[in-house]
Order: sequence, then structure tokens, then C-alpha cells
Amino acid sequence: MRQAVNLKTTKKILVIQNPVAGAKKIDFVQNVIDELTLLGATVDIYKTKAANDATDYLKTINNEFDLIAIAGGDGTVNEAINGLIDNDTPIGLIPTGTTNVMAKELGVPKTPKKIAATLMEGKLSDFYLSRLNGRRFAMFVGCGFDAWVVKNVNLDTKKRFGKLAYFISMVQSLHLYGSRRYKVEIDGKNYNALSIIIVNGRLYGGQFVICKTGNVAKPALQVMMFSVPDKFRLVCYLLSLPLRLTETLTHLTSVSGKKITISTDGDDVSQMDGDVGNGLPISIEVESAPIKVVVP
Repeated sequence: MRQAVNLKTTKKILVIQNPVAGAKKIDFVQNVIDELTLLGATVDIYKTKAANDATDYLKTINNEFDLIAIAGGDGTVNEAINGLIDNDTPIGLIPTGTTNVMAKELGVPKTPKKIAATLMEGKLSDFYLSRLNGRRFAMFVGCGFDAWVVKNVNLDTKKRFGKLAYFISMVQSLHLYGSRRYKVEIDGKNYNALSIIIVNGRLYGGQFVICKTGNVAKPALQVMMFSVPDKFRLVCYLLSLPLRLTETLTHLTSVSGKKITISTDGDDVSQMDGDVGNGLPISIEVESAPIKVVVP
């Protein structure tokens, strides 16, 4: 639910910046800060120094800021929201990094001037987060093929070529498909799958509409369970993403839910907001109350 709350009176903004995420966009972030200053904001900036630094730092922040703007990609957003579990300050986004699915889902503008205007004059909207084994995530979780792709991404290739690294990992991970079978429980009902993608909202991978009815302002996740019988047809399913046909495919069961558990025999991993997550089994639950995010 969007509230007609104008943030034009916002005076104090904290920018959390990951200087490694989208290193070429350091000037871009500074341009947003310059625009915010022109609009009358007082801006503090904290540049993260290592993994989970954003989480640790934000745990020390009380409610002294009117807005916390996160400058980075999916991983930076994930770190920040986990540092704000006990803080109800609204958040905004300055998208950098390889991808920022949350920013795309919310329609965050792309230019520094428009981003600054949104942070200062936008509306507050509800956004439901979820937790995987107690850790918050914003947009998606994967088990099976999706998780293996994330796990096998070459970080040097990712730094140099961005999203191409995921395509390379996708090809390299194809041979693993079908090697695991997953037991899934969604709100008390049981299912089986060969691979799973759980999404909050409509988008997957930053640009593909995988769930047309997804809505981050509602307390539910969409669990997409794949039982594609062979690798060739899995490739066809992957090619369906740009065509927005995934939900119509035969070997897919798509279920909305609030409480989800996933297990498999042996050791395996999950992915959460684009980074390697917990080993299985995992337990996921939608939070009972939304956070507030700034939208155009």
C-alpha cells in the first residue's frame, strides 16, 4: 500500500555505498549526493570496507536519519536490510553493481537528478521482506540449478564483464541439473521439484518478468518449482524468460505462500539475493510487517 507521504522535507540522509559494487559508478553516486545537496538535504556517507560491513555498521545506527539510501547492487541491499532489523527508517536506492533487482522492481530512475528527486520527493510504499533461516532477503532465493549458477560464477569474470559471468556459469552448470531432488513444503502442503526459484515481486535476474502477479507490497512469496525432465528442455525453459512465458510452461508448479521449507538428501546450497546462501535444509518465512521504501 502506497502512502501519500512527501519526503521533500527530508533533511538528513545517510548513503551506504559499496565502492566495489559498480566501481565505475563512484562518480555516479557522488553526482546523486550533489543533487541531494542542491535539493536541501544534509548527506552523510558511509563506504563499506568488507563483506557484511554494511550490516554491522547499520546495527549501530538509531533513528537519527530521515532516510537511508543504499548505493550498490543486490548484495549491498541484502547487507543493509539485515542491519536495519531493529530500525524503521525508510530506505531508498541508488542502483549500482552488476544488478539491483529491487531498484528495477520499484521503478527507480536511472539518472542522478531523477534519483535524487525520488529520494527527496517520492512516496513511501510498503515492501515485505522475508527471512531464510533467520536472515532477511529482499527479492529471491534459489535451490538447485539457480543456486549452482550463483555458486559457480567466476568473480573476476563478474568484475570485468558483469552479467556475462552468469551466462558462462549457466552453461557450465547445466550438467548438474537433475542430480538433486527437493522436498518442498509451502504453508503445510508438500511438493517435489528438481529446481526451485522463489521470488518476491515480478522480476528475476534484474530484467525478466517471471511472475506477472508478483507484488512486493503483499505478504507472500511465489515458489516456482521446476520438474523439467532433461537438460535440453531446461535450456528451452531458460529461453522462455525474455518472452514472459515461464508461468505457462508444462513442467512448472507455481504456488504462493508465506512459510516454506526446502530439503534434499546430502549436501547442497541455496542462493539468496544473488549470493551463495545457507546450506539445505532451509526455512523461509515472510515478515509480518512491511518496511517502507521510497518510490517515484
